[in-house]
Amino acid sequence: MPFIVTPPLARLEANSELTLRIRRNGEPLPTDRESVFFISMKAVPAKKEANDSGASGQMALTVVSNMKLFYRPEGLAKRAVADVASQLRFHRDGDNLIANNPTPYWLTFSQLKVGNVELGKPDLRLMVPPKGQQRALLLTGTVPASARDYFDPALLALAGDQAVTTDLSSYETAGRVPEGSYLVSLWVNQADQGPYTLAFKKNAQGEVQPELTPAFLHHLGVNTTALPQFKGLPEEVPVNDLTTLIPEARVHFDLAQLRLDLSIPQIAMQQNARGSVDPAQWDDGVPAILMNYSL
Repeated sequence: MPFIVTPPLARLEANSELTLRIRRNGEPLPTDRESVFFISMKAVPAKKEANDSGASGQMALTVVSNMKLFYRPEGLAKRAVADVASQLRFHRDGDNLIANNPTPYWLTFSQLKVGNVELGKPDLRLMVPPKGQQRALLLTGTVPASARDYFDPALLALAGDQAVTTDLSSYETAGRVPEGSYLVSLWVNQADQGPYTLAFKKNAQGEVQPELTPAFLHHLGVNTTALPQFKGLPEEVPVNDLTTLIPEARVHFDLAQLRLDLSIPQIAMQQNARGSVDPAQWDDGVPAILMNYSL
């Protein structure tokens, strides 16, 4: 440390002041740029001794104050902050904002914006060294950045040397449904159709959607025989995009609740009475005879 601060320890009475003397000890410092140091002062409060009657229930708070100490060599001229700040140069390197300072002065930002967004206080605390540069990581500040979440498959291993090849990329984007078979609660136009096991796979647009065949949609009450978009489609082949075949139709799957909602315009539905059962699901019953007699 090229400076000596005296006194190193002193008693400070209430409502009084203490003067510190800072002197160089002869250790060499750069002559072409500023140097910065921190002076740390700790205030130790007095407390009553244990045998004092008023010593019970005490709480002592220690206050630490840190101050910056700048040393400017005699050869450096005093310049206005505006003149120095205008020489700063910024550029972006990936997710980092880099500030280049060609001047011999330390610089601290009071406010810094990237676009219309201000950087947070942690980045503002970083000083730019003289004839050097400083990096601010944009992803940790308040600047929005487009980046997907990443889940390390190795964390699924029960042992550190166990190889894990599970593909977790489908979980990297919020709201995305992984491909697979799900036992879902199926609702059509807010009417519960019961539980069904459906396969969810990517369609031609790369979106994971439930596989709905024309035959299954007809079973759910969609009037596929009257809709021209369904003519010529194989009955047991899943449709590519239901919302394209039926305008204003909506498909929504809540993975957390395992609930699949189909919203179909009423004009595309079969004209059946509410609560009716398809005759194809009727059975022949059992042979029976009803008899009655009276005396």
